Amino acid sequence: MKKILSAAASALVLICCGCAPVETLTPSDLTLEQLEERMNQAMDPLGNYAKSKTCVIRQEVEVPQFLDEPQVFMIETKMKRPDSFRITTYSNNEPIRVVCSDGKHGWTADYSDRKVSMLDGDRLKQMLILSRFSNPGGGYKNIFKKVDVAKCSNEDGQFYLITAVGENGSTFKIYVDPEEFFIRRIFGDMKVGSGTLDYDSRIGRYKRREGVMIPQTTELTQNGQKQSSKVIFYQLDTVFSETEFLPPVLR
Repeated sequence: MKKILSAAASALVLICCGCAPVETLTPSDLTLEQLEERMNQAMDPLGNYAKSKTCVIRQEVEVPQFLDEPQVFMIETKMKRPDSFRITTYSNNEPIRVVCSDGKHGWTADYSDRKVSMLDGDRLKQMLILSRFSNPGGGYKNIFKKVDVAKCSNEDGQFYLITAVGENGSTFKIYVDPEEFFIRRIFGDMKVGSGTLDYDSRIGRYKRREGVMIPQTTELTQNGQKQSSKVIFYQLDTVFSETEFLPPVLR
């Protein structure tokens, strides 16, 4: 179960894990609202994402293996406003796990165990927060209990740093390029059920798809496990059946 939620969390925010950076903080010359406005303009200059109702993202994920070829997975994320999502992990073109929600209820499915389980309580709440967190224009203050912005410098350079704390103590540190206003790194720890997901995501480059600048390549470390991902498909306003966000049917 924990592996299913970890993969789903990474897919929703295109993120992952590592060691906390050593940094120097100074007051920001922009308010959080001003910084978010510039970030939204940089990532969604035509407003295509803001006007869309649905989105499909497919990522190819490589997980290194000791003395062996890397494992390769495909993760498909389907989202429908405001809070519906379905995240399917494929191995060799066959689905192996699903996490989905219709916005009010959630489910997980493990194809190897032939088992569907409810995703509820704190676990569902955290997945819904990540779904909103991944949306440009979502507004961090509408998602998190506490949000601060500062300027910071570390071994990687100069950034705006957004520090966000969730209701249950989950924390996110979001590093924003001060010139292009793209997110370059996300570091934090997230409480999921009784466990904690530690992650450090470094975005290599962005690419314009459907008029939206999206993270194209990402290097991830998640609870000590390294992996890399690249987006292989991105589409807005795909028509979905409502059954996409209901409990998976295992065949």
